[in-house]
This record gives sequence, structure tokens and C-alpha cells, in this order.
Amino acid sequence: MLFFDIYSTSTGMAAFSAPRVILAMLLAGSLALSAKSPRFELVFISIFLLGQLLSLRGERMLDLAIYLAIAIWVMRAWVVAAIFVLFAVETTIFLQTPDSEPQTSSSLLLGVTVLALSLALKWQKQRRIYAENTARKAQETSAAKSRALAQELHDNTAKDLAHIILLARDFAIRHPEFAEASQVQIDIARNASRRIRALIATMNIPDQTEPMATVIEQIQGMLLTRHITLRISMPNLDESLLSTGQLATGNFMLRECASNVLKYSPENSQARLVIGFNEPSRELTILMSNDICSEGSTPDIGGGFGLANLKVRVESQGGEFAVGTTPTNQWFTHVTIPGDK
Repeated sequence: MLFFDIYSTSTGMAAFSAPRVILAMLLAGSLALSAKSPRFELVFISIFLLGQLLSLRGERMLDLAIYLAIAIWVMRAWVVAAIFVLFAVETTIFLQTPDSEPQTSSSLLLGVTVLALSLALKWQKQRRIYAENTARKAQETSAAKSRALAQELHDNTAKDLAHIILLARDFAIRHPEFAEASQVQIDIARNASRRIRALIATMNIPDQTEPMATVIEQIQGMLLTRHITLRISMPNLDESLLSTGQLATGNFMLRECASNVLKYSPENSQARLVIGFNEPSRELTILMSNDICSEGSTPDIGGGFGLANLKVRVESQGGEFAVGTTPTNQWFTHVTIPGDK
């Protein structure tokens, strides 16, 4: 822009004026320094307005930079300040222009164009940031579910297969006539166990169970991807009172139910989570409910790791599991998990 102004002056396209050259250099310098600090944007705007009031304005390319600064302010969400600067710039230009009517139309058109483009860029920037945050939260939730799956395979499935192998060997010893058939079962279970160990090795199994507050924060972010608000009630819950089994199963239940909420609830709806702990009985209770899409599928035993798997896990710990719908077309899941005895 500065080179264009110097070229236009040297070729006679614009009248030479020492104050205007100094003004152009000050504008160029402050504009360059604006990349270092927003304070220099204020300096640039002040110099520009001063040049307008002193009638030092010419047909300069640097004048376009003021609208660039205004657009940047709008993208930073400084909308009120940007509108004020735009109004001040157009007012000073109007006062210095002999023919006011064409200038008024030009100012209105230019002002509307600058604000419209700036707001469009600001909206696009916000959408990009929202998409990045949504993708990051979804990735974190997916990673957490993978870790939970690895933990489930390690703690339950692999141990069950080992138990099957031991039972088959004991049966073959007590009934030699079925030794060959038992060996087939042993080989199948052993091969399945090897495949599971290889699968677990590729997953990131956490050294300890995640805090329930962390899991709740993760599922809140996951539900927000469909604008579903999670209302939480967990009065005076002290996680240090929970056993490892309660915490692991509770986290498993939260992730599974959140997956179903994400799948079956309408957008812009609410889900409710109530967590309680009875200290005398040391029982953890969790209730999660959500609205159901009237035109969508009806929740069933499925989704995520499956509510059937959750039911087996809860009941294997001596807990209680219940699911169903309410007269107000809400789906609920309620579990009671006893403490370690």
C-alpha cells in the first residue's frame, strides 16, 4: 500500500505533499507494528482520524487498511468498538467532503459491506472453533470408551476364558472318555484368550479407574455435540467412599447410558443424571433419564457396549438393574451397586 502511494505521487497521479507523505509513513509503520500488539491498531486508527481532521487525506491505498482493522475487531468480538470506529471514520470523511450526498450513499454502502463481511468471517471462525472442540471432545470420549472396553476384556472376558479352560481340563480328567471333545473346547478358549490378549496390548488400559467427575465431564461434552444438556444432581457425593468396583461399574454405566442418550434423544433436549450414595448401606445409586425422539427408534438393549452387558455386570456384583419408559415418554436407566464386602 505504501509503495502504491509513493508510486502515485512520483508519477503525478496524486499531488505531492510532505505532511501527507509523513502521514502515510506513520500509518504504514503503525500498521506493521499492529501485528505485534493490538495497541498499535489504536495508534493506526488515531493517526488516520487525525489525518482526516487535518484534511491530509488523499486517494491512498492505505486508507483501505482502516476497514481491515475494523474487520479484525469484529472477528475478535469487539463489535461495538468496531462500529464506533467505523462511524467515526465515515463521519470525518463526510465532514471533509464538499459534495455530501454521494459521500453519504458511499459511506452507507461501504459500512454495510464491511460489517457484513466481518460478521460472516466471525461466524465462520466460531464454527471452525466449535467444530474443532467438538471433534476433540468426541475423540477424548472415544478414547475413554476404548480404554473401558480394554478394561472389560481384561477384567472379565479373559478371566472367564481362563476359567473355562480350567473347567474343561478338570472335566477331561474326571471323564477321560470325553477328553478329545474337551480338548477341542480348551483349544478354542485358548485361541480366543490369545486374540484378546493381543487386542488388549494395542489398547491403552488406564492404571487406575478414572474419577467419576472426569467421566461426567466427558459425557457432558459428548452430549453437547447434539446440543443435549445434562442436568446433574449428586448431593454431597464423596468419591473416596466408593469402592473400586463401584467406581468402575458406575463409570461404565455413565458412558453406556450417555451413548444411548446421544443415539435416541432429540437435539436441543435435556437429560437428567441423579447420583446418590447411602453411607450406612454403602450402596451407590445412579439414575439417568432422557427424552425419546417421537419419530426415532425406541431404546432397547443395545448401543455402546449394550445395556445387556451393563445388566450382567451390575447383577454380578450383587446390584440391581432396571430400565423402562415413563408416561411422559422418557427412557430411564436405574442401577444400585453395593460396596465391596
